[in-house]
Amino acid sequence: MKYNFLFTKLGGNAYFVVIAISLMISTLCSSLLYLVLVRNLEYKEFDSYCRLVSLSKSGINIALSSDSPEAGDSLFFHLSDDFNDTVVVKKNIWGCFEICSVHSKYNRKSLDKYFLSGVENKLVKDYALYLADHNVPFRLGDAYVNGDCYLPKGKFEKVGFSSKGVIKGKLYNSSASVPKPDTSFLKYVGLSGSHLMVKEWMVDVDLPSFNSFSGPTQYIHITEYLNIKDSIKGNMVIFCDKEVKVAAGAHTDDIIIIAPVVTFEAGFEGSLQVFARDSIVVGENCKLLYPSILCNVKHQSSMFQPHIRIGKFSSLKGAIFTIDNSSDFQKPLIILEEGVYVEGFVSTGGFVRLRGMIAGNVSANKLIGRKADCINCLSEAQIDPYALSSHYVSPVIYGSGLRKKLIKWLD
Repeated sequence: MKYNFLFTKLGGNAYFVVIAISLMISTLCSSLLYLVLVRNLEYKEFDSYCRLVSLSKSGINIALSSDSPEAGDSLFFHLSDDFNDTVVVKKNIWGCFEICSVHSKYNRKSLDKYFLSGVENKLVKDYALYLADHNVPFRLGDAYVNGDCYLPKGKFEKVGFSSKGVIKGKLYNSSASVPKPDTSFLKYVGLSGSHLMVKEWMVDVDLPSFNSFSGPTQYIHITEYLNIKDSIKGNMVIFCDKEVKVAAGAHTDDIIIIAPVVTFEAGFEGSLQVFARDSIVVGENCKLLYPSILCNVKHQSSMFQPHIRIGKFSSLKGAIFTIDNSSDFQKPLIILEEGVYVEGFVSTGGFVRLRGMIAGNVSANKLIGRKADCINCLSEAQIDPYALSSHYVSPVIYGSGLRKKLIKWLD
């Protein structure tokens, strides 16, 4: 006898089993469809992010190229034919460096990048010592110079028979002046003889602890003496009419200080750019981190010799230089005391008294020894541009025609 399954009656429990199996199958199918949908959304999100990263890289490459916009300008472009993407590159001067921002947009997604840039360190490694020729011979004591030198008449004398001084490099004739930096950046820090053009100053306010580079720069004008004791970081320019003192417990990062006199207590650590009209004094055992700038810009009304003094066993990674366009005899003075370590360059149209180690180069009108009558003497010092880190990026003040490089990302 044949058994017909099509017309077999099922028991009551069997109906529940069929319904349960049907629900399980439908739930499984729905889950699979949901996973496929989520997977597609994730792929689209990932694809959008990859497109944004690619756009951002293109914007960064343009910002560092010769086709980059001028300071204060912006460049707008598309990379696709359907105009679904947009890249905006902006550039501004930040002290001796440049700040670049790259805004990338694809469909409804966007990505912003901010970074500090300078130029390759080719000029820093071109020579170890440049000493202007004022008919005063260069005398070498117990010092070590590793690199080519530009010296008066292209030669040097040993100081005494016991001198252990060594110059490992070629000697060239120097001119009557040292290489001068591009001073066009001064108008952006208010030291070019004209006032800093800012729409809105914040006058005599408490210093904020942080200001992001994604927003507008905070310009803070302090009319009295200023003591910095806390952490200050980010996108702000502090312009002080009187002396600024930075405590050992303070920490700075990326800020700019402009004042007649700036002093750092012993033990300070941080990175910043300082532009002073009279003097900058760094205490002992301080660490000015990369990229730090100490710049003295002599004011025409100054009655005293402007100077920069770095205390014993302190270090600086960046640059130390002076700008002096006056014709008087009060030329700027840079003093680097015992055990000082500088990674970068030291440059002045005035005088340098050096005791310590320079991983970079030195340019000066004249050198001053420990004794007042020891002019153009170098002793108890080392100058070695080949000891400079391969990651060092120079300020743009000597960067005409040089390739631009990224220094650090900014918050």
